Amino acid sequence: MSNNNERPRVRSKRRLWWVGALVVVVALIAWAASRPPQVTVATAQMGDLSVTVTATGDVEGRVADLSPTLQGRFEAIYRDEGAWVQRGDLLARIVAPPTGLASAGAMTPYETIVAPFDGVVSRRHVDAGDAAIPGRPAFQVADTAGIWVTALIDDIDVAKVHEGQDVQI
Repeated sequence: MSNNNERPRVRSKRRLWWVGALVVVVALIAWAASRPPQVTVATAQMGDLSVTVTATGDVEGRVADLSPTLQGRFEAIYRDEGAWVQRGDLLARIVAPPTGLASAGAMTPYETIVAPFDGVVSRRHVDAGDAAIPGRPAFQVADTAGIWVTALIDDIDVAKVHEGQDVQI
């Protein structure tokens, strides 16, 4: 019979613990809600207000696709993609295959590809030993001095944009 008397005691002890924990939680919530909010006070100051306009567009500029006029083989490549070049810098040398009609002392025909203006090699499509095919682009050189952006501005933002403004791309 003592077994039956112990069960109600265990249940009542559990209930007391749950009720006690619930009281503590309610007391903590009430204490947190009664605290005044933290406020930081600052003095107003004059300053520049920046307006941000976001748009999608294309970066454009003068670009030259360079291809050989002589069929042969790229003997040497002198500039890699990303290299800065000046007008006249040598980019590649192409040699023509020897023909059966040439005499033993005759020079092998060759061609060079040079930078047409100051800029950067934006693409290099060939490696040394590749076939040189007239009309097939070997290099692309971009003029970095004259770059512009063509962007589509939303109607609501048009009044915020003016010619000559600094932009971040």
